[in-house]
Amino acid sequence: MTVNEILNKVKKDNRLVGEMPKIPPSEGSLFPETYFFNKGYSKKDLILRMKKLMDNKLNSLWETRDLNLPLSNKNEALILASMIESETGSNAERKIISSVFFNRINKKMRLQSDPTVLYGLEKKYKLNIKRLKHSHLRLDHEWNTYTRKGLPKTAICNPSEKSLKAVFLPLKTDYFYFVADRKGGHLFAKTFNEHK
Repeated sequence: MTVNEILNKVKKDNRLVGEMPKIPPSEGSLFPETYFFNKGYSKKDLILRMKKLMDNKLNSLWETRDLNLPLSNKNEALILASMIESETGSNAERKIISSVFFNRINKKMRLQSDPTVLYGLEKKYKLNIKRLKHSHLRLDHEWNTYTRKGLPKTAICNPSEKSLKAVFLPLKTDYFYFVADRKGGHLFAKTFNEHK
């Protein structure tokens, strides 16, 4: 979920009371988890709990990271984790997808992640696209990893602990490409010809 989706859920929950935070949290800063609370619990306090838990997880994992990873700071790790989260729901694939992104970063290749394009189209142009077209991939914005090198401007969702761990401890592979296999997973390739 994005921050806006989480805030809308919290806002509409009639078991929670009080005002929402005046300044919305940044994308990626709320930890997805099951949260227990009593009826009458503060909306603002719940959001603060989510933010504090993400901060704690991110700080803890940052300390255990592989120092050879091309990450300058925790925010870059958070952005990459959000991309992994958006690319797959398969726990078995998260660390492989992480390796693909790092392989591409190390070779100075564009990351070319479809979810970043979708997020930017919604964020910047208020478009709700269900299926990406080639024309969408060419529409430049701060999140489009097809038109721009490096990471997108911000995280694109709130990543799970499994996606965070995949960033800090990726598998070592020779993969540079992946594509959905239409069975709920992905096919991975080392070369562009193999990918095609």
